Amino acid sequence: MFHVRTLRVLATCVAATLAMSAAPSTALAQFTDTKASSTLYTTGPGTPAAADVTMVCTNTLLGILGWSNVVTVNEFSPVARATSYEIRIFDAANQLRAQADSLEQLSIHSAAKPDTWRYELRAKYAVPANPSNVWSGKPLLGPLTCAGG
Repeated sequence: MFHVRTLRVLATCVAATLAMSAAPSTALAQFTDTKASSTLYTTGPGTPAAADVTMVCTNTLLGILGWSNVVTVNEFSPVARATSYEIRIFDAANQLRAQADSLEQLSIHSAAKPDTWRYELRAKYAVPANPSNVWSGKPLLGPLTCAGG
């Protein structure tokens, strides 16, 4: 009788082990991290509130050789957390004429004296852990008309 009971218990344990190994089970894990958390951004950087951008137009040989147009960002309101700024210049036909990731002077040649052009000034944020991951804010739009010429 002792042997039968032992064999039954042993058979039950084997069956239970086989059943548990064949059935999928949930994984238990614990994750820890010692890095400090960083701010999560759900939108890009803000938009500059104001800017002073001018365009000086100078004709070359009375306009026969075209016009030299220099766009200068004199000042602008900085955006919190922005790591850089971009400016784009568009002509009256909405064609991109120039673009720069720095706010230096832009020299643009045109065949005729420019009509009213426009600029877009936007803040950019480069993610510190991955500088190629750059977020751009909405642009501040403004008109450009020729001074001089």
